[in-house]
Amino acid sequence: KQNQQLLIEAKTQGFSRAGEKLPNQDRKRKTILEPIIESGTITWLFSKEKVGKTLMALSIAHAVGKGNRPVGTWLSNGPQSVLFIDGEMPGDKIANLCDMIMRGYGDNAGHENRPFDCYLFYEEELDYDSIVDDDWLALNKNKLLSYDLVIFDNYYSLNESRINIKPFIKLLKELTHNNVAVIVVDHTNTE
Repeated sequence: KQNQQLLIEAKTQGFSRAGEKLPNQDRKRKTILEPIIESGTITWLFSKEKVGKTLMALSIAHAVGKGNRPVGTWLSNGPQSVLFIDGEMPGDKIANLCDMIMRGYGDNAGHENRPFDCYLFYEEELDYDSIVDDDWLALNKNKLLSYDLVIFDNYYSLNESRINIKPFIKLLKELTHNNVAVIVVDHTNTE
């Protein structure tokens, strides 16, 4: 029984008894978007279809990439590195949204002037089923870890294994354990 208990404790590093310190409670976090997003956290953005989740996510990407910009009543910290990953929109649609956001901030339009990186999975010509595909991750995981904020738009189109969320959660945990902030836009089951 004692060996079994040691095995359980060894496999559950997140477990903390009453009166013990919580794991990583002293982790240093930086503000990404005050007051809702800090480094090493996951924000899941979900609502009905056609209310502007992608526009909101791109607005956050712009504000965080540019630095010291508002998104409604929230304020981004200094400029930080952002990767926006889209799984369902073609490049011209993303470019138009970026132009609209930049004009709204009074910045020079032209999506090539955006202050964040984009990866359009929709436009990918290689044969990957999802962003949790082993080959895709082998090529891109270190890139993802180099950003302050990674935005996945959207969970449903980027994860072909929608019923088994475990590989996607494993990726999110690795990013957050490395102090990357994550936003997941979710259109799943919106009808």
